[in-house]
Amino acid sequence: MLIFKKGFSFLFPVLILCTCSQPQKSPYLTVKSKKLYETAKLYRLSESFELFDEASLNQAGDWQFRKDTVPPGIYKLDMGGEDEIRILIDDQIPSLINFQDEHLENVECVGGQNLLGLLDSENQISHLIDQIDQVTKKLQDSTMAIELRMNMKAEVLKSIDSLVLAKRDNRYSVFENCGSPLLQMTLLNLQAGNRVLFSPVEDQSLFNKVKDALEKDFSDYYPAQQFCRRVDSLNAFVDFISVTQPGTRFPELSLPNKWGNNLDMSRFNNQDLLLVVWDNSVLEEMKGLHQKIKSFRRNGLSVSMLSMDENRQTWIENINSSDLPFWHVGDIGDQCDSVKSKLGIAKIPLFILKNKEGVIVDRTEDLDVMINTIAEYYKK
Repeated sequence: MLIFKKGFSFLFPVLILCTCSQPQKSPYLTVKSKKLYETAKLYRLSESFELFDEASLNQAGDWQFRKDTVPPGIYKLDMGGEDEIRILIDDQIPSLINFQDEHLENVECVGGQNLLGLLDSENQISHLIDQIDQVTKKLQDSTMAIELRMNMKAEVLKSIDSLVLAKRDNRYSVFENCGSPLLQMTLLNLQAGNRVLFSPVEDQSLFNKVKDALEKDFSDYYPAQQFCRRVDSLNAFVDFISVTQPGTRFPELSLPNKWGNNLDMSRFNNQDLLLVVWDNSVLEEMKGLHQKIKSFRRNGLSVSMLSMDENRQTWIENINSSDLPFWHVGDIGDQCDSVKSKLGIAKIPLFILKNKEGVIVDRTEDLDVMINTIAEYYKK
């Protein structure tokens, strides 16, 4: 049984129906299936899924749904309580859905061009997940030498990013051509594992475009309202972190070191700098930092670690007990909110790379992604 996930990350097949503007006396949807089911029911999503319609069998053994009107929205087609498939009711109607196998996977649809784009998108996501699984299998050899393993992990991440980018470009064409806000909302929330096809940062304008359309046409529909609230939160987040987005200037900071003396970050002018924002909660991850970046330090990379720990003693003990031979600043006390604002710190850990000119090259919350970025940076 597929489970609907809050946040609209649809990793299951989705179908598209349309609004019936006139009262329907004939079936608005007929479902054919090779597998025999006892019932066929349609549920509409509001704050939860609520029963909307129950089909009856005709003489040919097909399920037929009959309602005077069918409002647009997100639906669930439940076949006998055994199998289910997500449906979007929009501005196009597939009057016939034919499941050509017993697993609701091979689907034939009469009418509804948006449906074809959505089904193709779902198939593409499934294929992408399989590709990512195949690529990541390269890292399963735990006996591999650390440096070789790090290099391979960087290549794996690069390969995965390339796969996601290719699928993203492909889905973008579907997004631009569909013209359906509910379908576009679905596409924006597609995920392959923890990889999103559309980034709230890079594709902020797309999220806002769909939000505007939903507020215009579906303002009273709960899932659309939920998406719009999410976009508002994403906009606030993007604005907050924009101060240290790639291409911006590294901020001026002067922070206490572990001896209580201020370390002015201007001392790293004309140097490549990796700033690591951390605290006690990510100590285990930080213990592998030195090994991962020591080759880059030979290229002139400086490293400074900014601790957000409120307890000074915890911070000092963590430095002394771990292999972290870097420039350390922390114990920022009353400066905490100001520092978070200047650096756009929304989550820990955070890694910010700046070049010799004082321009930020990249920022990420993923250490392996940053290692890959640094490797590419020094190849140029």
